[in-house]
Amino acid sequence: MVGMRRGSRPAALAALGVAVCLVVTACSGSDTPTDASTRLARTFDLQAHRGGAALTSENTLAAFSRALDLGVTTLELDAQVTRDGAVVVAHDNRVNPDKCRDTTPAKASDDLFPYSGKPFRLLTLAQVRTLDCGYQPAPDYPDQRAVPGARVPELREVVDLLRDRGADDVGLNVEIKVQADDLDLTVPREHYAEKVWSVLEEGGMADRVTIQSFDWASLTTVHRIAPHARLVALVSPERLERGKEGASPWLGGLDIDAVDGDVVRAASGITGVVAISPREDLPVDAAFVRSAHAARLAVVPWTVDDEEGMGRLVDLGVDGLITNRPDLLRTVLTHRGIATPPSHPAAG
Repeated sequence: MVGMRRGSRPAALAALGVAVCLVVTACSGSDTPTDASTRLARTFDLQAHRGGAALTSENTLAAFSRALDLGVTTLELDAQVTRDGAVVVAHDNRVNPDKCRDTTPAKASDDLFPYSGKPFRLLTLAQVRTLDCGYQPAPDYPDQRAVPGARVPELREVVDLLRDRGADDVGLNVEIKVQADDLDLTVPREHYAEKVWSVLEEGGMADRVTIQSFDWASLTTVHRIAPHARLVALVSPERLERGKEGASPWLGGLDIDAVDGDVVRAASGITGVVAISPREDLPVDAAFVRSAHAARLAVVPWTVDDEEGMGRLVDLGVDGLITNRPDLLRTVLTHRGIATPPSHPAAG
């Protein structure tokens, strides 16, 4: 059975869609896709991308809190590792001035100040925590609710938020952001994976998390450190480098043309991978979904924010969606008679 190589709590199994029997073919032994509404009624994985970036300043505790208020299956987020080994939540490898602005230096005569534009790997946690990452709506999302003064959270704070909300049925999907074509942007893979997994394991999240990456070598690194970890192969068409001589740096030494350009075949060869997460224009069509399910992989496309695209993919039988609009995806699912995850509002 996909993703069930060790015992785990029933609530955790229900929480993290891609870690359990999303793919009916994997659970029943049949290769025949079933009706999407029937198959997804209990298990559709509604993932809030960066906490729901179209709604609230991305990757902030406010964004994750709002996603829990709405009701999601999974909080999708990005992990960075600082110079002093803290695991923080931020998408860009460098401090992005469109999202975070400098306030004051962490110490007097700080040679690295201003921190804007600096890689997180060169900054300490104290330096990172001075940034204001909610000072304005992101340029891509003018209707986003800004959260002035929002700090870059540590990954452990997101784990604590789930615990405080009693959200034992909500999982995490954590991206390791190693840039395969520019390895100096982040800490080394081994250090990166060890730090991220340590926080998750210490926080009791080992059975409620998937680790995803475009850098497939990072996935094999995580598997070496935590053989029971559930992994997700992120895919974008340009990183596959189809038709180019030699292996893409993103595929962990694999030349995609050596498997006839078959991304499902390539991803299924990575030990520990339970799901494939393609950009929706890969393209994701009925044949792709059937192929992935036959390979016992769940399909969770990213990042889908329009109602038409959501509906098309849900009707194809994908197992979940990563979206900046979890509110809209809830509506799309409800209109199709597909169960949506419960809300976990703050007490009081």
